[in-house]
Amino acid sequence: MTVLFALIVVVVVAVAAIAASGKLGQLADPIRDRPRPPQPQPPLAAATVTDIRFGTALRGYRMDDVDQALAALTETLYIREAQLAAMSVSNAQPPPEPTAESSPSPIQE
Repeated sequence: MTVLFALIVVVVVAVAAIAASGKLGQLADPIRDRPRPPQPQPPLAAATVTDIRFGTALRGYRMDDVDQALAALTETLYIREAQLAAMSVSNAQPPPEPTAESSPSPIQE
């Protein structure tokens, strides 16, 4: 009986080793059974960001969906920063240049 148990253990370990090495073939591609929610395109609004939903995967969210949303947020931030910079430049008033009437006359001796 002990010999039979030892033989079964050896066979199971051998099959596991062969399977781990890939000799029994590859696993099939995963089947996506849930539709992927559409990802927003930049520029984003605050309400759009709160409504973002990601498709789930084995270990959490699908990384490509999250990467796409982060890219859209990054692009939106670049757009807003450029708009703020343009507004601050247009709102900045240069100091008035002195005119002939307001400039002091040179000292003559």
